[in-house]
Amino acid sequence: MKLDRFEKGALTLLVGVLIFVVACVTHDLAILTQFWKDVTYWVMVFGAAVFLIGWGILLHAPILKERT
Repeated sequence: MKLDRFEKGALTLLVGVLIFVVACVTHDLAILTQFWKDVTYWVMVFGAAVFLIGWGILLHAPILKERT
């Protein structure tokens, strides 16, 4: 199964959102030590970066260029 650019971008965007949301929920747990709170903070940053990469892929997808 080969994904086109639009599907790759959408999948990357969704994975970034999922990483970010799970890290946010985990970060708010009271049982975590300060070390793990710092780790989850950087996972949130990573999730946001993956989201932005997915957004960039979507913006350059041929299906969107045809409509504009």
